[in-house]
Order: sequence, then structure tokens, then C-alpha cells
Amino acid sequence: MITNNRTDYSSADEWLEALKQDDAWLGKLQKLEKSTPAELNRERDIAHKKMGDYLLFGHWDTYNHNVLKVVQELWDAGLSLSNLKNMTIGMLILEYLEQNTDISIQVSIKQKRSSSKSKAKPKAKSSGKPMTLKYYTHGNNGMLIRQRQRVHLVLKMWRILGWIDPQTTANDFDAFFEGEPRHCNIKWTANSTILTILLQELLKQTYIEEQTGCAAKSLVEQQFGKTANSDRSRIKKDSEENIMLTLFVLDPKNHDLIFQRSGDLSEVQDIKISALQEIFAGILRSTKGI
Repeated sequence: MITNNRTDYSSADEWLEALKQDDAWLGKLQKLEKSTPAELNRERDIAHKKMGDYLLFGHWDTYNHNVLKVVQELWDAGLSLSNLKNMTIGMLILEYLEQNTDISIQVSIKQKRSSSKSKAKPKAKSSGKPMTLKYYTHGNNGMLIRQRQRVHLVLKMWRILGWIDPQTTANDFDAFFEGEPRHCNIKWTANSTILTILLQELLKQTYIEEQTGCAAKSLVEQQFGKTANSDRSRIKKDSEENIMLTLFVLDPKNHDLIFQRSGDLSEVQDIKISALQEIFAGILRSTKGI
């Protein structure tokens, strides 16, 4: 049985081989082998959620879905073995699906998120689907990885704040920043005033590409099913601060953000403290006017 004691293993390779013989993975593997296509799709969503919770997508894409290489990097970074175990099982599930399932459900993270540049905008609009924010920069892999890390940190932050349903998947959240019309299945659980002001401020940022038909009011109503309200007197100071923090985290020009490789949520508060110090000192360009 695999243990959480690092000294029991001489290397990441040895630990990974031990995990592949552990009941936690063997039981999951047996379940995968007997699953229907619909059940396999659910397993893929669970694996995506595990990886989204740990901000793992950047490493997964960087190493071209090579489980061992990602494990080696996280091992060298000193990640706790309990967290590494959860993350690795998620990767092993995706590896199994990519290698053993029908092509109709063999959808890699990169393929699922890639923008449909060949799709003409008028055709997309005729679908009747709500707009999304155009944030991701495809064609520059290094920048895209960092953007995804920032978005996944925002996902974690909004879950902690109770702004969105904690069951929101990383795939759905990512899709909201692709700029393509679609329903993202993100359930907003805070008041609509926070959502309206947040979207108004996001659309002012230079790192969000301007799109015809993409306004805060329409996003609130069509994407989230809420009634728009921009009355700032209806939100508290801490909500204003967290709106500013969201803008700070997403801004690619703020290079000092440190993305920890663990499941520990403390980095959100650490970043908030340093970000607000800059905001209130007038240093942070992107949030002036809030």
C-alpha cells in the first residue's frame, strides 16, 4: 500500500509505480474498464475538477499530457504526497481516456479549450448562445499557460468567496474566458450587483478584447440568468476589494504573482494582501476608477 512518507521512496518514478499498484488507482482503473461512454464522460469531468482545484492544467499542457514528467516536477517542488496522489489519479484517469476510449469521448484538455478561429463570427452569433469574455491568447503557449493559471486562481478565489457554485468545473470556467458564444453552466450565487460591477470593470481592462454584443448587462442576464444592477451602494467594501483582486490576478502585467503548486488555499489571502497594498497606494493601473 502506498504511503505519504516521502522517505519510503527513492524517486518520483518509484512513487508513481507504487501508486499504480495501489488499491486507490486499481479500483478506479477497474471501474473505468467497465464504464459506459456516459460514465466515462463523468469520470473525465471529475478528473478535470481535481486538476482545476490544484491549478495543474499548465503543467499538464506543458509536458504534453505526460504523467511521469508532471509528477517529477511536483515531486521536486516538495508537494505533499497526499495532494500529489489526488492530482496524479486525476492525470491517470485522463491518460486512460485518451489512450483507451472511443474518439467521441477522447477529448484532450487542449482540444476542448482551443478557440475556433475558423468559425465566422456572424455564424456564432446566430446560434443564440450568450457571449463570453475574450481573455485567452492562443498562439503563444507560454502566455496561455500563465493565463490559465491566473483564471484557475480566480476560480478557486470565487469558490472561497461563495460567488459561484463550488461544483463549477474548471472546463466551464475556462470557457467563460475563451470569447466564443456558449453557455458556460456557471451558477452565480452572490448578489447580482457584485456580478454586474465585476463584469463592467473586467470589460474595461486592456487584457479583455472588446467584442461586439458583449456588454455587462447582457452577460449578467443571458449568461448568468440574473437581473443587472450597478448600484455600488448595494455592495460592501470587502466585495469591492475582491473585485479589484480579481482584476489584479488576471492582469498579465502583474508579474509578481506566485502560483503555489499545492492544494493549500492560503495563497489567495497572501496575494490579496499584497495586491490591495498596491491598489490603495495607487500603483495598480488596471483598477483605477473602482
